[in-house]
Amino acid sequence: MTKQGNVSVDDEKKVSGYIYHEDFSDRTDVPGYLRKSVSGGGDISINNQEMTFSTTGTGMAFASYIFDETLSGKIIAETRVKVGSTSFSNILFFYRGEAGYDNNDIIACLGMDAGGFKNHDGNGWGAFITRYNVNTWYEIKMILDIGAGKYSLYINGTQYADQTFRKRGDGVEDRIKLLKFGTDKANASLTYDYIKISGDYSPTIAADETTYSLALDKTKSVSLKYSVSGTPKPSVTLTTDTSFATISNNKKTITFADDTPDGAYNFVLKAENEHGYQEKTFTVVVRGDSNNLLDTDFASLPGGMTLSSSNGTAEVRDDSLVISTNGSGSVSAFARYNFGEILAGKG
Repeated sequence: MTKQGNVSVDDEKKVSGYIYHEDFSDRTDVPGYLRKSVSGGGDISINNQEMTFSTTGTGMAFASYIFDETLSGKIIAETRVKVGSTSFSNILFFYRGEAGYDNNDIIACLGMDAGGFKNHDGNGWGAFITRYNVNTWYEIKMILDIGAGKYSLYINGTQYADQTFRKRGDGVEDRIKLLKFGTDKANASLTYDYIKISGDYSPTIAADETTYSLALDKTKSVSLKYSVSGTPKPSVTLTTDTSFATISNNKKTITFADDTPDGAYNFVLKAENEHGYQEKTFTVVVRGDSNNLLDTDFASLPGGMTLSSSNGTAEVRDDSLVISTNGSGSVSAFARYNFGEILAGKG
């Protein structure tokens, strides 16, 4: 049951995966579940599956939505909107509490005014983030980080600088309970194609270890240990640039050919859904002989070995490993070899 205070109709259509979702499809009237504030020359209407707020002369036209749960963490807000004037419009305003009237309760807010997108950082409305044209559609995405006191902003796919919240707390006092949109400025007009609010369900990859070792004289396969989360369920790919490895359909078991050269082989795991993607690289150190941890004549850099230097040299040159430093002070030159396992016993 939608809990919007004193509203006439509970006609909200919940959409799986979203905290709030409204695209005005199949609607001929303003959704009854929204709490509306209209006075003077204000009006809210539905036409062509779009919701328009307007004022003729002075007046106001606002709608608000009370979330079922107080929001915390990261929240993704998306809308497609256009304005028909340069009068100030409250595009997406997020409040703590369920009143939605006191400016002291505004947590984060994005406005369009006088030809520019604006943010209020608690000290006042800042300079234009970017300009806009009237009667032009703009796709807006705000990724709110409640507790961190800021949101990432994308307009028509272009990312702009992070914006500071109007009210900042410790992640408890600045939790969000209400969304408000509309205008109370004279001769204003703004139209919404959709409004979508969801949690940050971007994919995450959890793995306790990312380096494995394998001796071909004992086994040909290794199983990666990881888990993937996200909503919707992310698609998973595991890729490599070596032709010596075969990857199973479950994207976890890697099998190496008998003639795989000793070395370190990288595999890139990518989890992706509509909210984004995450990548993690796994390294498998392969040896032909389980008793031979490292055997090289430095004709080339051994797999599993990395070189680093600062005011020095670390390189494989002329079938040799060359380590040297220059001058004095802060200098370093290192060669590091990853055995892929913890060594024990005698060697």
